[in-house]
Amino acid sequence: VVLKALCYSLLKTNHSVGAHVRDAACYVCWAFARAYKPSDLVDYVAEVSQQLVITAVFDREVNVRRAAAAAFQECVGRLGTFPHGIDIIQKADYFSLSVRANAFTVVAPQIAEYNEYCHPMIEHLLEHKMGHWDSDIRVLTSKTLALLVARSPLYGVQVVLPKLLATCFAPMSDERHGSILALAEIVLQLSQMNHPGAWPLSAELLEEIRQVMPKLETERLYRGKGGEKIRMAVCRLVHCMADAALPMPEFSLYARAIARAPPQKVRTLGRYQDSLEGHVMQLLPKVQEAAVQAFRAFAGQYYTAWAEDLHGPLLQRLREGLAHDKTPNVRRG
Repeated sequence: VVLKALCYSLLKTNHSVGAHVRDAACYVCWAFARAYKPSDLVDYVAEVSQQLVITAVFDREVNVRRAAAAAFQECVGRLGTFPHGIDIIQKADYFSLSVRANAFTVVAPQIAEYNEYCHPMIEHLLEHKMGHWDSDIRVLTSKTLALLVARSPLYGVQVVLPKLLATCFAPMSDERHGSILALAEIVLQLSQMNHPGAWPLSAELLEEIRQVMPKLETERLYRGKGGEKIRMAVCRLVHCMADAALPMPEFSLYARAIARAPPQKVRTLGRYQDSLEGHVMQLLPKVQEAAVQAFRAFAGQYYTAWAEDLHGPLLQRLREGLAHDKTPNVRRG
């Protein structure tokens, strides 16, 4: 019950309820250390220590993060059985956990150096934070997942990437948004490490990653609430794919929106170019800015030689978009 309470969060319209429950659960763990002997809790040490660390670095509320750190410190001091307890206390203290971004992207990767905590932290992010209602948490989660996968690249390729590729098309837009962002950051992180066995990715994984953006369009998953965030996440994915120099075949098969229609063989760069051009013409400036950045990286990586049938029509459409009779968002894009 206490372990469940440490990550309890219930969404209510546009906010969540549960911080008081998580804070109380931290106090219960603190009380365990003062009320029981080490031998009484030996069977629960691994679970309690992992969950307290996870709460200390990943909770949204600063008071809960500090409460979890205090409970962890009390358990280390009185029980002495928590793995790497002294080292973790020095990394996760009152001040280092005060800023959420620092707790996620600095303290968590340092603790992930210890194998007992790395995989549970990754699993917690995938299960509880990737589809969090707060978009800032989802952005931090994507960056942190990439940093944690760097500690265990093979686990990232064999376990994390397949899960993300499945949830990129989840019914809830928050989960789709977080999954696409995390996929983008992990692909970029793996490319920079070039770890044997983890990079380069298999042909099957590469094809699944390349199919994410076209499949989102085919299934019309940009529509509805949060659609602009999905577009921005897709632009970030393309940006990271270009920075990671993911190979692009000349032609690819893409599913069509027409029911039971056979896949269509299309020029890969042309398909991506058309999608990015559509994002550039969106109404919201922040979507356009993300699309322009992605287009710049995409062109720099994949436009290695002039192709008249591919680049000529694009430049012509962009010039026509500057005309006075076009809408402001088209001219701006």
